[in-house]
Amino acid sequence: MDQWEDIRLRCVRDGEPIKVVARELGLSKNTVRKYVRSLRAPEHQGIERGCRLDAYRYHIDGWLREAPHITAVHIGVLLRERVDEDLQISERSLRTYVANRRREIVAREAFVRCLYAPADQMQFDFTPVKLVICGVLSIVQLFVARLSYSGKLFARVSRHPDQPALFAGLLEAVVHFGGLPRVGVFDKAKTAVVKILRGRNRQENEVFRAFCGALALVVEFAAPAKGNEKGGVEGSCGFVEDNVFRPVPECETLEECNATLLRFCQRDEERLSSVHHETAPDEHIARELRRRPRWEASRAHFRKYSCHR
Repeated sequence: MDQWEDIRLRCVRDGEPIKVVARELGLSKNTVRKYVRSLRAPEHQGIERGCRLDAYRYHIDGWLREAPHITAVHIGVLLRERVDEDLQISERSLRTYVANRRREIVAREAFVRCLYAPADQMQFDFTPVKLVICGVLSIVQLFVARLSYSGKLFARVSRHPDQPALFAGLLEAVVHFGGLPRVGVFDKAKTAVVKILRGRNRQENEVFRAFCGALALVVEFAAPAKGNEKGGVEGSCGFVEDNVFRPVPECETLEECNATLLRFCQRDEERLSSVHHETAPDEHIARELRRRPRWEASRAHFRKYSCHR
């Protein structure tokens, strides 16, 4: 953001006093007033006077390299405590300067696309959706399970995202898929865990642990703020919601809605798979890229459902 734009935003949009802005930017009040009145950026905007924080760039850059997530407010505190106790700078100017330096110094986090083997992973999650039941608009919980290799889906609705709904969803998904994948990925802490530990570690509650043990299902938890680790099922939740729950459907019972969802998941097997961004130059290859053949190829690798009912 150039100086003219910064002044216009602060004085015109936010109503900050001209003398305050002039003092913080090291400009005369007449210059600030001229920028406020001008509807066009001055031609010499590329030749700007440096910000007073340029004198502290060495320290700011060092803290950003050492701790990339350090806040601008904390940097301001450190500058006054360790460098210049008389430093006068607005929090807004400090945030803007630190944000610009952060973009220059801190590399953006890169995400690597995951590739999966047949029967390797299943992701599952809940999301709230609207449903009219017997004429009453209700918020219900959509459970979606997705096989990461084939993209095959299973979906059902329940009243609450609680343990009975989770266990019913997992059992019905395993039956629908024809077996168990190597691992399941989940992140709903309240349903499955007692305490969130560092990274992906969780202290599971006894009921959830017993259920997974009986089913012989290994469950891994997505790390906090790492939506890319279960992006497949999050995208599938949105896909099911867009295609089944918009506009809001009507039904007499949840069982009726679940029957509709099952038919939708079965029809979805013929949709082309975009798991690996593959292309289909002819009809034969196009069939091989559909979800059903990929799922059928995975079935031989599934572990059979072993929970005694």
